[in-house]
Parts: sequence; structure tokens; C-alpha cells
Amino acid sequence: MTGGFPARYGNKRSGVFDVTSRTPERERTRLDVGVSFMNTRAMGSGSFAGGNGSWLGFARVGYMGPVFQFIDQADLPKPYYEDAFGKVSYKLSDRHVLSLELQHARDGYVYEIPATTGFLDTINTRERADNHYGNSYVWTTLASTLGPRTTVHTLLSAGLVTRARNGSERDVRRVAPFYYLNNDRTFTTFGAAQDWSHGLSDRDIVSLGVDFRQQRNDDKYQTIIYQDPDDPEPPAPGEFPIVTNTRFVKSGSRLGAYLSNRWRVVSPLVVEAGVRYDGATWTGDHDWSPRVSAALSLGRGMTARVGWGYYRQMQAIDEVAALNGDTTFYRSGSRSNGPRVGTWRGPRARCFESRATGSAAPTCGPCSGTGRGAIDAFPEVGEDRMKVFPDHNESKGIEVYFDRPLGQRLTARASYAYSIANEDVLSMVNVNSTELLPYDLHHPNPEDQRNAANADLTWRTGAWSVNGSLGYHSGWPATHEQLVPVTNELGQPDYTIRPVKIYGERLPDYFRLDTRVARQWRSGWETSAPRAR
Repeated sequence: MTGGFPARYGNKRSGVFDVTSRTPERERTRLDVGVSFMNTRAMGSGSFAGGNGSWLGFARVGYMGPVFQFIDQADLPKPYYEDAFGKVSYKLSDRHVLSLELQHARDGYVYEIPATTGFLDTINTRERADNHYGNSYVWTTLASTLGPRTTVHTLLSAGLVTRARNGSERDVRRVAPFYYLNNDRTFTTFGAAQDWSHGLSDRDIVSLGVDFRQQRNDDKYQTIIYQDPDDPEPPAPGEFPIVTNTRFVKSGSRLGAYLSNRWRVVSPLVVEAGVRYDGATWTGDHDWSPRVSAALSLGRGMTARVGWGYYRQMQAIDEVAALNGDTTFYRSGSRSNGPRVGTWRGPRARCFESRATGSAAPTCGPCSGTGRGAIDAFPEVGEDRMKVFPDHNESKGIEVYFDRPLGQRLTARASYAYSIANEDVLSMVNVNSTELLPYDLHHPNPEDQRNAANADLTWRTGAWSVNGSLGYHSGWPATHEQLVPVTNELGQPDYTIRPVKIYGERLPDYFRLDTRVARQWRSGWETSAPRAR
């Protein structure tokens, strides 16, 4: 890329990843197996049809139980994950290559932890959550060369994303729960895209393309309340169960198109200019985004890059949830895509349960008040849920990147980025409480990360390789909590947890150091078993 990402990439404001799957070696079959404390994986690749075809397969299963035992956290919920990838390519002719690819991922966790509920938290309970998430995609690509200067890529794709969340809480002396919550979501997408590239000359390349997607999101939510634990009196006949069913279904299409020209003005200078269109039926967006960027080679492996353009991001069809209560879609230019819903608690905050809300209805949500090991399986019903009405936001920064071999065996990579991301809001309001939130109209964006640095060093000799990597970034914005005296529903003095100021503090700086030592054994099947720590 010359500077900012060009018109080919759309519907993103901050950045893009251009990921290309690996092309297997056609000369031989290869098998790679790895086992660690966190996962087991296997990968194979090879060729067929006299080298005209190739195949690649990868699968991995993750398990966190041994790791939690090692760090003395055996009582934590034990999540699991699995993923797989497969690719088959076949050379139809000298000008056409057809490939079929499949990617699948599934993860989830089941946990049951002690908690308390009822009048003055006098009932010992067990909270249970059973959550599963799945992602499956399949796509086929035809890469064609229509002469010495023209290439065409045609893509057909389909995807399925699922989510199933179940939660309940029961008295330890009983089997029947006080309440039960269920949320199921199914998202489907079908797409067709085509990209053309034509060289007008050795210095001038024109690119154009179109991307169409048909999508549907089905979000269902159900709550069943069997008993009010705050009320010791027997319920009136017919009062329970209280059943609430909510469903939100939305389908629509999305269209993207672009035209871009990349021109080498003089030997060290490349300029790229283009325009992009993005539209979606569910938001009513019809966005035009001009882009201009340039790259100037400074010699000795150094390049200066600059870019300007409009970068818009439409609200996705699956970004409206039945649990949030707001089923309105907003255009990309309307107050930074409309209000967003989230929580003000940071990743280090403990999950507390307030008993001074004065609510007459039972509070439902598997959010443990025990603190250690608590996971908020249904954040939508938490007392820290808030809705933010943004006015505008601004991000700017600079990045320096270094990548160079230091001799024949040593390779070094390093990068540093300084950036500022702030936002201005119209208001912030509690979703599940009437309490006012303390906040500043101008504050850091929740993802504001002022300093970030990465360094990677790899040494290879023969069958051995040693790698070390260091990652650092400054602390993200966080919200501190405080204990506030209140008067409970009985008129007695009590305490509850309230935020000090939304995004008013920062988490500590983050450091991470990883090392990896691997050795490769060769055989007729070209097997390797890396050992890492």
C-alpha cells in the first residue's frame, strides 16, 4: 500500500488486513504436528494430478484446563475451542486457477459457580452459564490472466455465524431455577465479488471491482422467571412463571464498488488515487469515499508514506441485538453511526451485584458477586450497561517499522506507533438503572492506545530455530469504581458500587515476552514436530 489503504478496501475506518492463505509446495507431501499445554494441532499439504492440483489442511483443538492448574487457578471456567481450515487448488490452464477454501471455528464454555441472592443475600445459590459460538465460511476463487497486462479475480462465498447463550440461577437446596435466560443468534451471508487489474503501461495500473453481499440476522431472546427470591411470601396463583420472548429479524443487501489508479510518477515516487462507493439497504447508506496516497522511497530500505481520504464504516446488520432494546439502524454519517451500547466496567473490574436499586422486579443475570472467576455471560442485563450517544471522534498517529535480516541466520523486526484517539459525546445514559453516570463530554476513545511497540528476533541454523518477541502498549482507558453509601429499600444505611468517572483512568501498561524453540525432523513424509515453551 502506498499510504492509507486504497479504494479497493471499504467499509472500514481504521485499517485492514489483507490475508492470503498459504500455497502448498507441489513437489512433496508435508505433515506437521504440534502439542502444547494449550492446544494440539496438525497440518498437512501436498499435490495431485501431476502437480496441477494442491491441497492444504489444518486443524487445532484447544484446552485451558492444564494451564489453569499450572497457574493455580483451577476454579476458573475452562473454555475450549476448535478450528479447521482446508484448501484445494487446481490449475485449469495456463491462464486460470480455481480454488475452494473452507474455514470453521467453534468455541464455548460451561461453568457453575457459587453466588447469593434473595432478601439481604441470605440464599446461597449456584449460577450456571452454557455458551457456544460458531463460525463457518466457504468460498471459491477463480484467478484468471487475460493477457500480459490484465488479471481478474472472481469470488463466490457463503458464511454462517451462530451464538447460543443459556444462563440460570438456583437455590443450592433445589433443582428448579429462580430464572432462566436464553439467547440464540444466527447470521448468514452470501457474496459475489470480482476485481479487475489492467496495466496501461509499466508505470500505470488501473484497478476496479464490485462486491455484493446478501445477509440475514435472526436474534431471539427468552427469559422465564419462576420465583422472586426477594419475596419470602408465597406468590399469588398465576403470578409465575413470567415468560418474555423477544425476536428481531433483519435481512438486506450490501454493495461496494471502486475504481483506483496507481501511477509511478518518477522512479522513487508512487501515487495512487481512487474513489469508492458503499451502500446498505438496512441503513440507507449511499457513501462515496475519495482516496489519495503516495509513497516515496528514501533509499536504504526506507519509505515515506502519506495518505488522505474519507474512510466510512456502516453499521453491520448483526450489530443490533434484541437484548439491547434498540432495533434502529443508523447511517454512517449520522452522529458517528448512532448510539452504541456497552459496559463501563473494564477488563480488570470485579463483577458486583447491587442490592440498593429499589427495583420491585427480581434482578436476573448470571453475573456473580463473588468476584474471583466471575464471567458475565449476559452483559446486556448488567447494572453497568450504558448507551453512548457520540457526536464525533478523531484518530491520528504515526508509525515506524523495521524489517531486515542481520546476516544469514538472524532476522529482526520492530515497530513503534504513537497515536491519539478521542471522542466527543452528546450523552451517556444507564440502560438498566436510573442512576446518572459521571463522564466528560470529551474523553479518550475506549480503544485509545498512545504508545505501542513490538520487537521480534529470529535465529536459524540447520534444523533449529529460536525466536523471541516483545510486545508493549500503554494502558487503555478504564473506569474505576467506588463504594457509595445509600439507603436501601428498607430505609436502612447500605452501600453500592458506582463508577467514579467513565474512562477517567487508565489500566497499567501491558508487557508480553514470548520465546519459542523449534527443531525439525525430516523423513520421507516431511514431518516436523516443533517444541515450544
